[in-house]
Parts: sequence; C-alpha cells; structure tokens
Amino acid sequence: MNELVLNFERVIKLASSEIDGILILIDEADRPGEKASLGEIVKLLTEKLSKRGCDQVLIGMTGQPGLIAKLKASHESSSRIFSVLTLKPLSDEENKAVVMSGLKKANQINTQQTTIDDDALRLISQLSEGYPHFLQEFAYKAFEKDMDYRICAEDVKDGAFGVNGALNQLGHKYFNELYFTQIGSDEYRRVLQAMARFSDSWVNRTKIKLEITIKDTTLNNALQALKTRNIIIPNPGQQGEFRLPTKSFAAWIKAFYMLDEEPFNSTDLNSEDENV
Repeated sequence: MNELVLNFERVIKLASSEIDGILILIDEADRPGEKASLGEIVKLLTEKLSKRGCDQVLIGMTGQPGLIAKLKASHESSSRIFSVLTLKPLSDEENKAVVMSGLKKANQINTQQTTIDDDALRLISQLSEGYPHFLQEFAYKAFEKDMDYRICAEDVKDGAFGVNGALNQLGHKYFNELYFTQIGSDEYRRVLQAMARFSDSWVNRTKIKLEITIKDTTLNNALQALKTRNIIIPNPGQQGEFRLPTKSFAAWIKAFYMLDEEPFNSTDLNSEDENV
C-alpha cells in the first residue's frame, strides 16, 4: 500500500503538466466477498494519500446495492468516501430507442436490411425491465435467431428461452450462484419466485403465502436459509419483512418462469399486470 501511494504521488508530480490526476475505476465492485476487505483498502489508500498531500487521485466504483454493505463490513466509515449515484432502469421508450439504435447500426453495416415488429420490440422491452445488460442479451439473441430479416415475437422468445438463449446467458453471468448453486430446494426457489412478483419491495410471510401454496414450517425454513446465505435481505426496521437484493434479480426470475405462465400474445404485451 505504501509503495502504491508513493507511485501515485510520483506519477502525478512527473506528469503534472500533462494530466489533472489519476482516476481509478473498479467495475462490478460488489462481486468480491467481504473477505476481500475492499472498504478497508480504499479507506487506507485515501488516508495515506491525504497525509502526503496528494489529493489528485479519484476512486470510482460501480456495483449492485449490496456494495455499500460490503464496504462497511471491512471498514465502517469507508462508504463516506463516496458520493452515491443511483442508476435507475431505462424507461419503456428508452428501451425501444436502444434497440432501434442498434438495429440502425446493423443496417448500416449489413447489405440485407432487417426490420422488427412492434410486438417484438415491446416484448424485448418488457423482458429487459429497463436493465441495459438484459436489453443487450434479449435484443442480440432475437437478432441472432431471425432468419427472414424481420424480427418477430417468436424470434424474441426463441432467443430468450432457447438453448444457450438470453436467460441462460444472464443466469451464467449474474444469477446462477444465487438461484441454483446456493439453493438445493425447489420449495425455496418457489419462495423467490413469489417475492420476484413484488420486484425488490419489502414482503412478509402473508404476501408470500398469497402467491404460492406452502407449509408454514417450510416457508420459515426457506426464509431463514435464504437470509443466512444473503440471497434475500431482511428489513432492519420491520421484523419479518424481506426483499430480493436487486430489481434485476427479480426481473430475471420472472422472465425465467414466463413460459410456465400463459403464452404471450399481442394483448399480453400491453397488460399492466406485473405477473404477465
């Protein structure tokens, strides 16, 4: 750590006429476990830099909402170093604009022009729920499945739910550890499915039991196990309430089980029912 601080100071002094400072960006900073002591590292780094009067180093991180808790786990005051900026999901219109922008770019490169049906565009937007990484996967897989240069709803569904489809890819990249590796019980997964219908809002046992049929003992065991494994978050201000860690996890669970519900049609896509 001392060597790192000296190197930062040395670079800034040597390049003072060329640069304003050093920017350190840490992407997916929520992924390392608490034992990585990320909060302690950034706290010590900034304190050592400050003691040497080196105030031209900026640290930025991106991550899921659990990042703040992980920083505090190794150093309680580490989160105070940062200004927190919350990135909200894209709106429906923004989702569609992103897809159309990508399609426009593809049509500039490719000889054969590709179009997309309105219901296919709506379906991609609905499945993604405004998360850019979801939007990328669903749109890319639909484009890949298309064989007639006209992306339709069937292309979107084939791309989403097929072998090595978008949901499979998203699972491998983000959620399999939470949903499959750490859970061996289908009953516990059903609890997560019920909670996903409320996105990342707080829910209690009563709300969960309205969504699924489950024994009280099984539900209690499931909630305790999911809480212990940090798959769900307990409400510190209200005993017996829990939520999923992120909206994107809820969106993935809902999309994953969408084929178990009624088949899609154009009227489904306009429904206000979150359970569609």
